[in-house]
Formats: sequence, C-alpha cells, structure tokens
Amino acid sequence: PVSQPGSSEPKAAEPAPIITQHSLKETRSALRAHVLVAEDNLSNQKVVVRMLEKLGYKADVVCNGREAVEAVGRFSYAAVLMDCQMPEMDGLEATREIRRREAAGSGTARRMPIIALTANAMQSDRERCLQAGMDDFVTKPIRREVLAAALEQRIVSQPEPAGSGAHQGVQMNGTSVDPDCVDATVIAELRDLGDKEELLFPLISHYLDETPKLLTSMRAALDNGDAATLTRVAHNLKGTSGNLGARRMCQVSNELQVIGKTGDLASAPLLLRRLEVEFESVRHRLVVEQAA
Repeated sequence: PVSQPGSSEPKAAEPAPIITQHSLKETRSALRAHVLVAEDNLSNQKVVVRMLEKLGYKADVVCNGREAVEAVGRFSYAAVLMDCQMPEMDGLEATREIRRREAAGSGTARRMPIIALTANAMQSDRERCLQAGMDDFVTKPIRREVLAAALEQRIVSQPEPAGSGAHQGVQMNGTSVDPDCVDATVIAELRDLGDKEELLFPLISHYLDETPKLLTSMRAALDNGDAATLTRVAHNLKGTSGNLGARRMCQVSNELQVIGKTGDLASAPLLLRRLEVEFESVRHRLVVEQAA
C-alpha cells in the first residue's frame, strides 16, 4: 500500500521487487535505488510506483510538498519525483525549500536530483520548474521509458560535492559506497554454509526489507521520546546487522541501544541519521552480492 493523504510519514511501497537473474538485465543500473514519489493523486501514485518497481527501484510515497521536504530531511534519496500541484505545499515551493536547506548545509551534501511530474507541457512550465531548482521534467501521462531515461540520466550523472576530494570506494547511482561497509569474511562464511539461494540470499532479502521498517520505528520512537522502544529496536537492528557483517550498522545500533537505556536521547538524532546514511551503502553492497 502507499501512503494516504494526511499521513506524515513516507511509506515504502509494497511489494518491493527482489532482483533476480531474470530481471537483472533491465534493473542492473537501478540496483534498488530508493526514490521518493511526491504525488497527491492515489491513482497516479500507484502507476508511478508500479513503473518504478518494474524498473528495479524502491519507492516511498508522500502526499504533499511539506511531507516531501520532511522526508528528504530524514533520508538521502537517489532522486525525488515531484508533482507540481499538491495541497499544503506545491512541488515548486517544496523544491525551493529543499534547495534552500541544501545551500544552508555544510557544502558537502549531495544535491538531490528532483524531477518534475506535471500535466502541463508548455515551455513556460518547464522553465518555472527549472527556476525552482528542479533538474528535469516528465509530463503526464507518464511513459515508463521516459521516466527510466530521466532517472538514469539524473542519478548516474550526479556530480561529486564540491570540495569532496577523492572518494574511497565506488560510485553507485550517485551514492558513494564503501566496499568495507560489509565484512567480506562474514559473507564468505555464509556462502560456505550452504546453497546461497537457501541461506545467504534470503538473509539479504529479509534484511533489506526489514531494516527500513526498523529505522522508521526508531525515528518514531525518537520523535515521541520513547527510549524503551528505541532501545528494543536498536538491539534488534544490531543483531541482524551483525549477522550480515554490517559492522558500522552494528556499532551505531549498539550506541543507540546504550543511550536508550540511559534515557538521555540528546545524541540519538545524529546517531540515527548516521544509521540511515550507512544503510544506503550497505543496501547497495548487499544488492551487488545478490546479483553476483
């Protein structure tokens, strides 16, 4: 299901496709990159999400510009598909606010690609979108091949942040992926335990499906000052991360568990943000492992 109008949290569209050898040719470039869809029309939501699934992307859905701004503040999406006309805050205003926050940051943050979704195809409409800070323009009714091309161009061609220097690791869909985010020896041991289709791949699929839910639960617990729930969920994530060798995920989860027990959550927002960013590297690394 996708989120309904009035909800304040983006909800992952289900079911998220598992990349198989059969679908790998079409989806290799996407590698389950995470895209935010900001669209208030339920029918349009379903169509766009289904297209994204077919292309190999994962999708979160929000219903207005305000929710889109909040969502990108919590999570570094590979791209945002932004409807121009939405209640509470339209797509143009939301884009301007996202760009304002990026400009007010440290200067090392990645510029998030924003692609307009609109039924208006006039040149003047395109210019308004670009002036607001959007990167591309896809007209409705949306065609899958056009959407695929826009995402491929904007995600893959994202420039490195100014002053970032040389990267360690590889670039994947605009995300810098540290190959050491997952302990290769742990993966090798899991492969040695039996058929990868029976053990390793199901473990990876479960982790990729469940971890976003755990992160969302921790975010809600933190927003509510619920230290007990934060402690419990962090403990859960620490265990599942350790099973797959996601060492930094395991370490930061343990730190959250420890401070949760004390009830002093002052440092929890920063730690949770570190988890969310680290999970993106881990996600890409594990999807590559599935495709190997």
